[in-house]
Amino acid sequence: MARLSILFLLAIPSGSVAFAPQPFSRPVTKCSNVKRQMFSGSGGGADSLDEAEDAAKAMGMNLQEYQLAMRMRNELGETLTNFRAVGSNTGSSVKVTYDGNVKPLSVEVTDDAIASGKDQLEKDLVKAWGEAIEGAQKAAQGAMQKMQMDIATEMKSMGGK
Repeated sequence: MARLSILFLLAIPSGSVAFAPQPFSRPVTKCSNVKRQMFSGSGGGADSLDEAEDAAKAMGMNLQEYQLAMRMRNELGETLTNFRAVGSNTGSSVKVTYDGNVKPLSVEVTDDAIASGKDQLEKDLVKAWGEAIEGAQKAAQGAMQKMQMDIATEMKSMGGK
């Protein structure tokens, strides 16, 4: 159960579900504030040891598992934020850059690309965007798989299954 909870927690991209419905509803308790912080992308989750223990308990985890989940989530977020996927046309006169969160970072268009005409520029942009997005998606998938293997390894060392 705890491993499944950790994987579920980490499968949710940080920052993108702040206003999304929660997977289950509970009466408002002291833990509800902690859950909002955990899923909001605000960083490491709970601020105090008591809040961390409450958050872990609310998710069916022990404190060590919760701390592992928060650490892995932060590492995944950092990895994806720092990753760069660049797509370009054949002559590299058009370049599009995305990060591992599949967010566009930049578009570079040379004078030669502009001189090639509107139709060719549109084709070059589509090609570059496609390559960059595909690269970013592959990086995200690879980072998620690595994180899941790391969780499994650390869970085994903690005595988990």
